[in-house]
Amino acid sequence: MSAEDIAVAEQLLEAVERDDREGVYALFAEDIEYVTDRRTLRGIDEIREKLSWGGPKEHLDEELDAGEWVDLGDGHLVRDFRRVWRWKEGGEIADEVRGRLDLRIRDGRIARYERRVTRD
Repeated sequence: MSAEDIAVAEQLLEAVERDDREGVYALFAEDIEYVTDRRTLRGIDEIREKLSWGGPKEHLDEELDAGEWVDLGDGHLVRDFRRVWRWKEGGEIADEVRGRLDLRIRDGRIARYERRVTRD
């Protein structure tokens, strides 16, 4: 398992958790391919221009249950996760998704980011 690749992946998650856009962008390669269920963005310039960030959800609490990184070799890491949002008042589930984060890391930068989710 490549400790360097895992470190880059963890830095990405930490920057996302802090809502640190510039920290996230600094980890992306110039020619990154950013893939979600909704669209694909190519290149750091397109990501800066078109990527929307969901701001804090003031009426919701978020829970994340993430598995361990699985190293598929040659800079390819995957991690399954489950994310639950609960209403602050009452604690009922507002939304829940399961998914997989799939990263390709090249020269210490994320060259491909793919996140696929399914709703329960």
